[in-house]
Amino acid sequence: MLTSLSEIRSRARQSLNGHWGQAALITLVLFIFTSMVSLVANIPFLTWITMVTVILEYSYSVALYRCHRGSDEYDDLFNLFIDLGNGKWKMYLLYSLAYIIPLLILIVIVTAIYIAALYFADLTDFSMLANTHDSISGTIAVLGIIWPCVVLIVIMVVYIQLGMILVPYIIFDHPELGCVDVLRRSWFMMNGYKWKLFLLQLSFIGWGILCVLTLMIGFLWLRPYIYTSIAEFYLQVKAEHGELGDQVIYEEDEVEVVEAEEIG
Repeated sequence: MLTSLSEIRSRARQSLNGHWGQAALITLVLFIFTSMVSLVANIPFLTWITMVTVILEYSYSVALYRCHRGSDEYDDLFNLFIDLGNGKWKMYLLYSLAYIIPLLILIVIVTAIYIAALYFADLTDFSMLANTHDSISGTIAVLGIIWPCVVLIVIMVVYIQLGMILVPYIIFDHPELGCVDVLRRSWFMMNGYKWKLFLLQLSFIGWGILCVLTLMIGFLWLRPYIYTSIAEFYLQVKAEHGELGDQVIYEEDEVEVVEAEEIG
């Protein structure tokens, strides 16, 4: 059984004890890298920017995860890029797509709903929006249709991303797995734990507000705290499945693949 949220955060703080400065340095490097990527690219390359940013986030997650498991090596953020030539780029791409695809789906669906709402509200003539009282009423009606849909879609995207949040740790622990297997394992392991992880993330809101008051400087320490807590969450979920024989069952085309460790 997973420990309480306070215990998860406590274990994260214990693993960061004595390493807060290094963790903050990695966070600063990540911020500089992502800022540089944003500066050298423009809007037409937004997808590329997102993929590079997510890859950096992956490296950041694994660096803190490695530290949390007891390693004192904080150079994973850089070392992981050295492995791009030996096939790991596929996994990085997988992790990027796991975040990009839901966002693209969100944009497409919201756009389609907006166009449909305009059509049914007889507001296809956009020049009317600024000229008539009816257009204002129609716009309010359109927004009344759009916003509930947006909220629903955002909930769906968050749900999917919660199911995929263990991907970087699974890739690191099981480099032999294929892209589809990594996604399936993450989704399987998060079954029944998404809500608790969501609450864990919400529990940092207070710290986030305090960090804003420090002109964002506090996020250099808050981000590693959050990511290390998620790493601890992963280890506990992994242990829970280990108690069940470490079995992950996948069904595809009526074929089941069972992976289990032999009991010594």
